[in-house]
Amino acid sequence: MSDDYGCQVRRLETRTGSVESELCSLRSKLGEVEDLDDELRDIRGDLRSLEDDLGTVRNELTELDLVEGDRVVATVPTYRGEGRTFL
Repeated sequence: MSDDYGCQVRRLETRTGSVESELCSLRSKLGEVEDLDDELRDIRGDLRSLEDDLGTVRNELTELDLVEGDRVVATVPTYRGEGRTFL
């Protein structure tokens, strides 16, 4: 009877060890996901800043080049190029 109990304990220890190993692996993956989330948050912030900067530059332009592939297909005036302003 004690041999049977010993086998059950060993099986339980083996299962517990594999569960603990799996938990460690999941914790590690969660840490990687959290790191990626932080990086994505930084990238989103950078993109917002870039959009703001481009908007500022675009508001100062008098014309825009329309590009297809690697060539300019047309040049069109902006609202400033047409002498308009927003009030």
